Amino acid sequence: MRDYSGSYVADTQEGFREYLKNARGLNDAMIAKILSEKIHMDVKQDGDKIHLKTYTPDRVIFDNSFVVWKPFEYTRETTGKLVQMCFKWEGEDLMHESVDSDGTKEIVHRQMLPDGSIKA
Repeated sequence: MRDYSGSYVADTQEGFREYLKNARGLNDAMIAKILSEKIHMDVKQDGDKIHLKTYTPDRVIFDNSFVVWKPFEYTRETTGKLVQMCFKWEGEDLMHESVDSDGTKEIVHRQMLPDGSIKA
């Protein structure tokens, strides 16, 4: 497996509007703002140990270190909810499964390409 350390910019995000509304509970104004911004992701990787920072020019969305395949908890910035999360490798893609404190489940796949783009 290659080392994914580097900086990436989201290229395509299928179903992202629906995800923000339904899974994250964001209002239309916040969704419009997020969709108008480029989402960046910085990755520092040492084997299955990863530090992942996802952000826009205005705010940090996720900034955490974890071990792939090892579940962990964090508090989601946008909602303040406690989230159980586990990142996994699916082929060459990094994906995560999470469940927040009210039972909302999500699965997100990230394909990090050598050209610095992300397909999610």
